[in-house]
Amino acid sequence: MSPATDSTGRRRVLVTLPDVAWPPHGGKRLRCHGVLAALAATSTVDVAFLHADAPPGTPPVPPGVPVRDWLRLSPAPRGRLAGAGTALSRGLPVHVGAQRWDVVRRRLRPFAEREYDLVWFGGLDHARALHGTVTGRRVVVDCDDVETEKWRAYLASGAGGPVERLQRRVELPLWGRIQREVAQRVDAVVVCSDLDVERFGTPGTPGTRGARVAVVPNTYPVPACAPDLPRRRPDGPLQVLMVASWANGQNRDAAAHAVRDVLPHLRALLPSARLRVVGRDADVLGDLAQVDAVDVV
Repeated sequence: MSPATDSTGRRRVLVTLPDVAWPPHGGKRLRCHGVLAALAATSTVDVAFLHADAPPGTPPVPPGVPVRDWLRLSPAPRGRLAGAGTALSRGLPVHVGAQRWDVVRRRLRPFAEREYDLVWFGGLDHARALHGTVTGRRVVVDCDDVETEKWRAYLASGAGGPVERLQRRVELPLWGRIQREVAQRVDAVVVCSDLDVERFGTPGTPGTRGARVAVVPNTYPVPACAPDLPRRRPDGPLQVLMVASWANGQNRDAAAHAVRDVLPHLRALLPSARLRVVGRDADVLGDLAQVDAVDVV
């Protein structure tokens, strides 16, 4: 086994991430970008991108972020029936049980033969499925989503059809068990906000489920300086742009809030102002398109 520090004295860290870290568009990739850039700034980092849905040709590592080795592993999951059967037999949510973790563990063997100062798991499913496969002197799991709270909110919203809602109800206690098991195994749990800390304990102190809990908020990379262009207002009415994926219920709620509660105040100041709501699945916002001064694209 190699020592935990390299020849320069830098710590050796293995990071698993649930998506590529470049380009950093979308909330999941932004967090992957921030985690990888921060760890690579202080340590010698190996990284495994697991089950990323980005096109295969996408470069997963941000420019200028030094990593030693990286792997991208996205084996096709089991079919619907096989995945559900595997999940049921093992008492796992379908999302976890359907993935080919056996393939991932086999492909991770080069990393498993190395000794790390820190292993940073980018999700509860990573920490649960790869327990014992890769090891480090310290282990952290990044719970950017608190799965139990996410699915409680989903069920409370009334979203989804009968079959999907039944699945989520069945899976809710399974996610709770995974959260408890993982928190007992790792040295620290990282969450996005103080609201999420309530599910795990107090930041920086032993949590209610065994692990220490800390807040690492979501971040956004500092953009490059804009060119020195003439500063002038475009011709025509002021247009405010709102961009998102509208398949997400929270984003749809935000669009409705912007139309209902923000736009009237803006138009009281600038009567010609318009709001343009742009993004994937915008057809679900048909009711907003009927509102005066709103364009849905």
